[in-house]
Amino acid sequence: MLFKRLLALLILTVALTSSAAAQDDTTADVSQTAAPAPQLGWPREYTGEDYKLVVYQPQIRSWQDYLRMEADAAVMVTPPGQEDPVPGAIAIKARTDAHMDTRTVFIHDLELGAVRFPAVEGTTEEQLKDIVRSIFPKEPVAASLDRLLAMMERSSVRVREVELNDDPPKIFVSTTPAVLVNVDGEAAWVPVGDKAVGLSFAANTNWDLFKYESEKKKAKHKTYYLRLEKSWLGADDLAGPWGPAGKLPKPFKKLPMSPNFK
Repeated sequence: MLFKRLLALLILTVALTSSAAAQDDTTADVSQTAAPAPQLGWPREYTGEDYKLVVYQPQIRSWQDYLRMEADAAVMVTPPGQEDPVPGAIAIKARTDAHMDTRTVFIHDLELGAVRFPAVEGTTEEQLKDIVRSIFPKEPVAASLDRLLAMMERSSVRVREVELNDDPPKIFVSTTPAVLVNVDGEAAWVPVGDKAVGLSFAANTNWDLFKYESEKKKAKHKTYYLRLEKSWLGADDLAGPWGPAGKLPKPFKKLPMSPNFK
């Protein structure tokens, strides 16, 4: 009889201990699920009585010793009684604490700097600024360490400045068959040789372009010649007008039989 009572007491004790342990486990699970993980993504939305502020991912300007941060962020404010949000920008200063184990940065001591709404002005702009200042978070916010580091890497890239010429190019129009002779800058004339006296060719074009200077006693006469397949064009000025060359000057018969003139 005594043995049965002891056995029943032991069974009751084990049951109570198991029940208490189960309650402790349940309480632990509830406490863990009751604390939500900090929001790390962007954009962040903050609402007031009848207005809304949306803050987009900040662009870091500086992060001194990874303790003091200065950044800019785009915002959208929906004023009271309106459906369309108004875009703007804010400047932020804050202190930061990085938790390496969770790869999380806690941003605290937030200071709101300049607030700008370029699309509006006057009273409306001041109202929007007041909304941002009133609803902007005072408590610490969390952000992803990896995202912030990635932004720092992008902001450290310096794009080399280049001068761009966006003037439209010249458009040449011809209503008759024509060719476009490209000369790299001013024509660079090179004498053909001693035998072809007065004849020189343009070295900075891929066309067979020649200049002939006759040595007449009265005056020097300059004439330009351009080979077009098996015919020749001529002009008194390099800019034209060009036409059939007719009979070529005698120095053309004395062109060297080199690969350049063959």
